[in-house]
Amino acid sequence: MIPFRARFAARRLLNFAYYRRLASILATPLSFGWILTRKIMPNCSRKPLDLTLKNGGVIRVEEFWTLFLFDEVFAEKCYEPDALLRKGPFTTIVDVGANIGLFTIRMKQLWPKARVLAIEPHPHNFERLTGHIEANHLSDVRAIQAGLAEQCGCMDLYLDPRNIGGHSMYKTSSTPPISVPVSTLEQVLRENDVTGGNILLKLDCEGCEHAVISALTPEIASRISCIIFEPERALYNLDDLLGKLRSLGFTTSSFSPLVLAVRP
Repeated sequence: MIPFRARFAARRLLNFAYYRRLASILATPLSFGWILTRKIMPNCSRKPLDLTLKNGGVIRVEEFWTLFLFDEVFAEKCYEPDALLRKGPFTTIVDVGANIGLFTIRMKQLWPKARVLAIEPHPHNFERLTGHIEANHLSDVRAIQAGLAEQCGCMDLYLDPRNIGGHSMYKTSSTPPISVPVSTLEQVLRENDVTGGNILLKLDCEGCEHAVISALTPEIASRISCIIFEPERALYNLDDLLGKLRSLGFTTSSFSPLVLAVRP
């Protein structure tokens, strides 16, 4: 784990091109490097530190993994392939595996009029998610503390002891799990009165993407314009999942490590 963090830091701390990129994102680009040096070692600095966005928004950094997620979502823009951007703006965005809310914040930057349902089962991640929604004054965003599955009920959530984005209902770990409520995508849309189409569905949920996509009905699928997800190839056959999406009228493409399904 430490070598990974060291490689991550080495590619960014002395990279002037990277700071030029951050200049369009952060009010003070050098703050990223300063906070990274404080958070690179586990449990070295427990005090939360803030990254201030150019638009006045705030990302509260409690640990290294927040910086990793910030880099993915804001700096690398890994969820913004051209094919997805061309389909926007979206009426509703369903953020499954919302974690602490960075994808939700970014989507509201891109499409401020979109309604967002941010779904996250882990209690502390959910607490930080709601804190980021409030701190960034995000309107028309609802945080839902649950996971998604093929049917409603409860499931065990296996906790990653280091990575705030590694908790999973489908990948076991040595850490004792916690029980979390789960719902279905159809139920979430119905309970939140999402009746129209033009939906963007983002799935970064450590395996539950298989359950969500497998349970898609033609009626629900017809209302979704784009699905972007990170597959867990060790848990299922990705080709079977892509076949399901194509049978529902989507075209699929891969851009490592994500898959994009678009309704033509």
